[in-house]
Amino acid sequence: MSAQALIAKAEAQGITLRLQAGAIAWESHRLPPDELLSELAAHKSEIVIALSLATSLSPLSADDSFIINAWLNLIGENDPAQRLFVLQRCAANPLALEYVLGLAADAGLAVIAMDEPILRPAILSVSSIWEAAEDLPLLPDDKQFLTDFLQGKTHADKSALLAGYRRQWDEASSGETQEHRRDNAGRSAANRWIRRVATRGTSAQGHSEGC
Repeated sequence: MSAQALIAKAEAQGITLRLQAGAIAWESHRLPPDELLSELAAHKSEIVIALSLATSLSPLSADDSFIINAWLNLIGENDPAQRLFVLQRCAANPLALEYVLGLAADAGLAVIAMDEPILRPAILSVSSIWEAAEDLPLLPDDKQFLTDFLQGKTHADKSALLAGYRRQWDEASSGETQEHRRDNAGRSAANRWIRRVATRGTSAQGHSEGC
């Protein structure tokens, strides 16, 4: 087993390894298993080198570390050594950090600022923004138009636009007296509204159902 894999294995068991006067020291609330201690002793020199390299890295912020781990979870990367490698690369290379954070952003992962601190930042995925419109009888053309229109917008703008789209649909649909025409009435009103927003080219935060 590689030094990185052993360090990750120890971390997974709640054991933090560090260098102390050139020797490997460990911090834990419980005694490490004998098997792990034997493995660490057998690979002492490689672990010392790996820990020395790790101490020279720029530490990741809590938000960056959390986003990277969330992205690794999303893509199904469960190998501890590979996860540690990605985190170390991001800490060592700003370009690698920017690349991975870009992938996480494309996947819809974001840290939400809270008024009061919590144990961990909250995570939202892109799919959650569709909840406001998920039960509307959208046609394939509607979905494609909305997908294209939302491309490149911030998470907040996407959520606000879909919420406004839903309000326009519901108001127009409920105002139609003939039941078989309600879906078409809602669709027409919602699409007209969001096209007006697109034409104005302004932030979704500034629009309400009255626009």
